[in-house]
Amino acid sequence: MTSIKFQADADLNQAILTGTLRRQPTIDFQSAFEAGFEGKKDSEVLAIAAIIVGFL
Repeated sequence: MTSIKFQADADLNQAILTGTLRRQPTIDFQSAFEAGFEGKKDSEVLAIAAIIVGFL
């Protein structure tokens, strides 16, 4: 079974990301900082994430 991967943009409140991972640590959720997306426009983040197969 393929798991879904989530990519957060820089506008997502860090508390939401932290709380989500605390409650469900198996979720594959990457922050904008981890991906190097800080300062990029949403359209750029979506375009890059689309290239990386499996990111939503």
